[in-house]
Amino acid sequence: MSFRTIGPWVLGLGFMAALLSVMTGARAEDAVINDQTVVHVPAFSDLCDIKPDQHLADNVVFERTATIMETHGKLLSYSTDCAALDRLRNGEGGALDEWALLAVNYQQDGTYMTVPSGMSRADAIAELAGVSESSIQENMEAGRVAFNERVDDALGDLYDGTTLAGVRPLGILEYNDRALYTGALLRLEEPEGTRIVAGVVGITTHKNYFVSLSYYKVYEDDSTIPGLLDVVREEVTEFLDANSSAAAAALIASDATTDGDDSNGTAIVVGLIAGGAAVGGVAVLLFGVLVRRRRGAR
Repeated sequence: MSFRTIGPWVLGLGFMAALLSVMTGARAEDAVINDQTVVHVPAFSDLCDIKPDQHLADNVVFERTATIMETHGKLLSYSTDCAALDRLRNGEGGALDEWALLAVNYQQDGTYMTVPSGMSRADAIAELAGVSESSIQENMEAGRVAFNERVDDALGDLYDGTTLAGVRPLGILEYNDRALYTGALLRLEEPEGTRIVAGVVGITTHKNYFVSLSYYKVYEDDSTIPGLLDVVREEVTEFLDANSSAAAAALIASDATTDGDDSNGTAIVVGLIAGGAAVGGVAVLLFGVLVRRRRGAR
């Protein structure tokens, strides 16, 4: 399957990628992609993990979403703000303020989406972006729109309600030979009111699997997205370093970063961003169901 045909499927993965967690203990060191491949799961700072095997509340959220998720992809970890998770476990309501996901993608036939044999990580990332590395370099300056201007336009569209499904992509934020980073702003309609959420997804490869690390947070000001990008960069670095091998290291040619433009890569991966917002929305709804059940049982 060509990378350019995976957009709808990745979008489906994003919307369903909620709470499939395989973690136990204070921090799981490993997660299983398949029977042969185990990966180290990075720890997102200041977030807590959903632990379906240790808490009833976590298990309710996990089971509901895992059933929907299973034909689209596998989420290796799901973390959220500790205060919200404490409220859930205590039978209280409330919305998520921030959350993070680590996922591995499936293709439409239910098999893992993989890098073609012999293709380097850098080439796979460039292909995923929908353009060759040379054309990126040639067209970058001419096609770049000031980032703050993009954000301002996106905020205006979201508040006006003129965006499809409440999602406004910001394009490829940057890329290097290790990962591609894309961002978006989203509008969430929740019981507490409308919220704007920012998200950044870093897409990389591990043993020829496509892996995405994403972070979502309520938008506060023009420092929110750069801050998220910094976090995701660090998590991608930790993930790759922790899972490095001689074979994997050979695929990493450089860490030199290049600013990105709004290319086809956004159309391919924005589903991951949109899905991350859906995680927050689904979790809020499920939290509410669980709270009502608990109160009814008292």
